[in-house]
Amino acid sequence: MLYEFVVEPCLLNEVARSRRNYRQFLELFSLGAPQVISDYPKLKNIRKQVFRLQPDGAHESEKQRLEELVRFLSETPRVKRESEYDGSDWLKSVESENVRVAFDHVLSALNHGTLPTLRLEQLFDGEITYPNQLLVKRVASDMAAAVANILRLATTIVFVDPYFNTQPTKWQPLIHFLNTALARRPGPAPTLEVLFSGDKANMATPAFLKAKLIAEEPVLVTRCNVTFKSIRELANGEKLHNRYVLTDIGGVSFGIGLDEGSEHHRDDVALLNERIYRLRWHQYAEMNGFEVVSQAST
Repeated sequence: MLYEFVVEPCLLNEVARSRRNYRQFLELFSLGAPQVISDYPKLKNIRKQVFRLQPDGAHESEKQRLEELVRFLSETPRVKRESEYDGSDWLKSVESENVRVAFDHVLSALNHGTLPTLRLEQLFDGEITYPNQLLVKRVASDMAAAVANILRLATTIVFVDPYFNTQPTKWQPLIHFLNTALARRPGPAPTLEVLFSGDKANMATPAFLKAKLIAEEPVLVTRCNVTFKSIRELANGEKLHNRYVLTDIGGVSFGIGLDEGSEHHRDDVALLNERIYRLRWHQYAEMNGFEVVSQAST
């Protein structure tokens, strides 16, 4: 439900030329939209190039919009990649990186046969559109596939399920999520957390869950670190009820839950808008809305 776009630096100058382009770009790539910008090249390299490419006679409003675009990029979550851009030839570097791990789209002024190129006008005209919400069968493989791009593009992933336990209907989806997060990754190994209620009767402890994961998935735990956390509600605080997959580049909610059900049932999986995402990230990922009872890491 998230798609990685690498942006040719000169295109930011094109975006800055008109208020309409500027507003559309911000709307399409704001936190909570299905489009997410790749941090390739890294922002410091983009910053140098875009200001160097801006014409000397550019109107003051264009210069201001370009400054705001660069500021927007600095404040918006971006997809991290392990490979470094050497600053020489943008196209050759992107082509090489695309062979290593493909981008979803390369936003460029020209069509490049070896790349999944998309021109700015095609994006603005809606030739490529992605949904903010999906109907997904409550089958582990389908649930993981629905959020596969979010999982593989993110570097920090937090699963929130108050009723998580070792029952197969809850455990197997987690294994699918973890394996999906490790497949075709452009960036470093992710940091993963599983949050569940520490106040429910007969719940497994984080230490038990850690031991089970290590025993049953020894290869998986060598590739990433997983932390199990039991948490509890604060007095007069938020209720621990909804189910989320929260990451450093966006988040989704599962209407029914992160557990499997009947293959005849479908769940609503929806991207969180910016306001809700920032609130839930603050509460769960940064742990400002709940109290940690205990935790254990692989």
